[in-house]
Amino acid sequence: MVPYLHEQAHLSITQAASVLSLSTVLALTNLAWSYVADKFTPRRCMIVAMLGAAGIVLSLVRVDSLLSAYVFGVLWGIVSSSQVLIYMLLPHYFGQSSYGTIAGALRPFEAGGLGLGQSLGAVLYDVTGSYAGLIVVAIGAHLLAALLMFLARYPVPK
Repeated sequence: MVPYLHEQAHLSITQAASVLSLSTVLALTNLAWSYVADKFTPRRCMIVAMLGAAGIVLSLVRVDSLLSAYVFGVLWGIVSSSQVLIYMLLPHYFGQSSYGTIAGALRPFEAGGLGLGQSLGAVLYDVTGSYAGLIVVAIGAHLLAALLMFLARYPVPK
């Protein structure tokens, strides 16, 4: 986010880092996601979060000032804190007795994906000289996640 905002939106490194810091602090909104998911189901909230994330990533190409960068940072912080929904969904699909095993098995993939995504993103930018490919991949991944979540129905107890 910082290199993109610096190069594309012409923000200073300090300003771009402050946008990233703001979106990181907004990870606290996972408490709000938890509350809303109790009212509307974690599955529906996850679909909304993934569609919202796709739209917010798309809006990144319109960021051209400090104000629009902060708006992006706030919105991104809110949707990216929705990761708590994954852990709310696990017992619905796999049961309470399997929760610890499934959550533990997911964690290395999450951590690996975070590291791999950063590295592959940097390589893609170096190869193409543009952030366009990264933005398209991010939008596509969020839309695919929303579609898969839409198709994944809660199991019916026997």
